[in-house]
Amino acid sequence: MPDGLTAGDRVVVTGGHGFIGRHVVGALAADGFITVAVAHPEGDVAEVPHESAVVDLTDAPAVDALLEGADAVVHLAARAGGVQFQTERAAEVFRSNRVITDTVVSAARRAAVSRVFLASSMVVYRSAPEPLTEDHPLLSLADDPSPYAWSKITDEVVASWVDDVEVMIGRFGNVYGPGAPFDADRSTVVHSLIDRAARLEAGEPLTVWGDGSAVRSFVFVEDVARAVSLILTAGAAGTAYNVDSGEAVAIRDLAVTVVAAVAPDAEVIFDAAKPSGPQSRVASIDRLRGLGFVPQMNLTDGVARTVSAYQSEG
Repeated sequence: MPDGLTAGDRVVVTGGHGFIGRHVVGALAADGFITVAVAHPEGDVAEVPHESAVVDLTDAPAVDALLEGADAVVHLAARAGGVQFQTERAAEVFRSNRVITDTVVSAARRAAVSRVFLASSMVVYRSAPEPLTEDHPLLSLADDPSPYAWSKITDEVVASWVDDVEVMIGRFGNVYGPGAPFDADRSTVVHSLIDRAARLEAGEPLTVWGDGSAVRSFVFVEDVARAVSLILTAGAAGTAYNVDSGEAVAIRDLAVTVVAAVAPDAEVIFDAAKPSGPQSRVASIDRLRGLGFVPQMNLTDGVARTVSAYQSEG
């Protein structure tokens, strides 16, 4: 571990009760850190086997108190969700994400926190057919970014201006796995397909937008958690890392994998008249591999684990 961050240090995890956050807290604890999982007063407070705090991250004095004595911060808290959610609440999504990141990073500087992991997203990149490296151009006004993408781009820029704090950025890909939300407002593609497949009537096909040829990469949440701990401890200050599997998967293959795990008798059909987004959006994880990261979960087993969790919750 770098100077100033060792096992036994105190790491505050904003969003620590969320889907990704709960796994990150577990990974940090397994690596020997004392963790504090932070939840929003109006959010879900899950049971975690570690220290917890309920804090409004827009309240600067409260965040100052939260970070007193902290050695590092993993900042995961954010407003996100599907396209409809972001469209209907665009200003709310952007403003909320910007305010909490500014508050947390500024408080970390005042508290002399040594290192901050800032969660960003691969949605900050312009689309391209080749694997997206961390040096790939980011979206601009001409690309009409979503409010979530805008908030993450500006999060990264503003964090780079902060002196006296080592900030590492993790640009998450399509994260999936147990504990994810499956409701329409917040679910992402893997979880949405699982939920829709589970609700099919006998003989009803699963209809997927587009022709199925679009390519994406997906990363299991436990791999994400290991990557976050690795970047926090071994990452270079001021550096962004793609957090993903790096494996290209056609949406057609994803849908078939999901249906095989949920409703094996159902047919998958594609509606090529409907939009499917960019043709290719796949991460390069060469930089993260350089820290020693190796994804451990393949898509078939990861989907099976996610389906099992969904069925047990239902």
